[in-house]
Amino acid sequence: MVEWLGSVAEADGLRMDEAEEIAEHWQDEPPLAACVRAYLGIRPQEPDEVVEFSIEPREVSAEQWKRICEAEKSYAEKHFRRNPLQ
Repeated sequence: MVEWLGSVAEADGLRMDEAEEIAEHWQDEPPLAACVRAYLGIRPQEPDEVVEFSIEPREVSAEQWKRICEAEKSYAEKHFRRNPLQ
């Protein structure tokens, strides 16, 4: 519930009937996306915040490519039994 509400203080401030109402709502519509974002540490975007990104390919140096490959391998070793990217 903390992940969905945003803070421990906010969750602690709920009355029992409010917590039960949220739990009943989640039976029909679980907040999976919000929980996954919270677990991954992705903060919600502010309504007026603009996030700059580009889908255009860019050049990477051999050193950058090596670091990317090492990071992928390290992540796979930590979180998977095998590397899913290979």
